[in-house]
Amino acid sequence: WTSAGCGYRLADRSRTQPKVTTALAIPVLKNTTTTPRIEQILTRALIERFSENSSMDISSDDKQGDLVLEGVVTSLNSSPILFGQEGFANTFLLSIQASVKIIRKSDGKVIIDMPNFLFRDQYQINPDVRHFFSEQNPAMARIARDFASTVVALCLENLQTID
Repeated sequence: WTSAGCGYRLADRSRTQPKVTTALAIPVLKNTTTTPRIEQILTRALIERFSENSSMDISSDDKQGDLVLEGVVTSLNSSPILFGQEGFANTFLLSIQASVKIIRKSDGKVIIDMPNFLFRDQYQINPDVRHFFSEQNPAMARIARDFASTVVALCLENLQTID
């Protein structure tokens, strides 16, 4: 006696969504600006965002990854955009420009190249010396989050199409 099956079977686990890569190395970005630590702020944001949004193993050691993300912070500018009653600037526009590429270590091929990211945010200062407070550092943190979110989204989207 043979039993007729119901037509259902267990799902094949190998048919699940394939991982794009095993590991991504994100060493500290290069900084060609005169502003210290901006490369560390942006690198930290990238590592956090990739860790949160991908299944890849993330490392800061470029010897650890199948892929290596290389980036350069090419400019950081702060320009006054609003002036107070006494003619002192109180609102500034912070602009950060950077380039990012992902290189496959096995053959050195650049598989993603994003040469010109520009991110901006406003911050204010109180021109009164007795109550001076600058919002530049929080503005840098906001830009770093936006930068990392954009880079991660573009990279993950493009990595899915690469063999």
